[in-house]
Amino acid sequence: MRITHISTVDYRGGAGRAMHRLHHGLQQRGHQSECVVRFQDLPDEPAWVVTPQVDPTVFEVIGAAAIQAQAIDQNRTDLSNIFFSFPYPGVDLSQVTAIQAADIVHLHWIVSFQSPVTLKKLLDLGKPVVWTLHDMWAFTGGCHSAAGCTRYQQDCAPCPLLRQDPHHLPAAVLRDKLELLRSPNLTIVTPSHQMAEKARQSQLFRDMPIHVIPN
Repeated sequence: MRITHISTVDYRGGAGRAMHRLHHGLQQRGHQSECVVRFQDLPDEPAWVVTPQVDPTVFEVIGAAAIQAQAIDQNRTDLSNIFFSFPYPGVDLSQVTAIQAADIVHLHWIVSFQSPVTLKKLLDLGKPVVWTLHDMWAFTGGCHSAAGCTRYQQDCAPCPLLRQDPHHLPAAVLRDKLELLRSPNLTIVTPSHQMAEKARQSQLFRDMPIHVIPN
């Protein structure tokens, strides 16, 4: 079987290391395992595929950076300093050879790499897609942990992590996810029962298959 993993990083952080262990474990069991990453920390790993040629345009990057800085980073309340990430623009990986050839696509931590729009393009390939959740970002309007908020179970509005939100940014992001990411091809995996329960309570994943597989 040919499995292609997608992750922002190949080894950095807990999620990157978890993917790295899984990647090598699959190879040791005779599977063809490849990885598509945005940032490569292990340049000597021959199986890793980096695709900078499909990066979004500079205008998209500048616009997304401005939203991240002004509407999010400089606009936080005192409730929590947990990561909060705007998901756009995203990198279209749907035509990458390793993705096209895969029997299964496995998503890991994909912040600053994939967006709802680019994920939809992967889902539209018709391949089974597994998404291992290492935080809550996949099913919220942008926060990586809800800090006690349960609004991800409805519409992420109003967001208690932002002082001002005239454009209803988290709600708009969650609407995009609801519109684009509900797919029979998608299976959710979490490393803990606690994360699985939060995913089952979410507006986005409540009707999707969710499995607990420890890292």
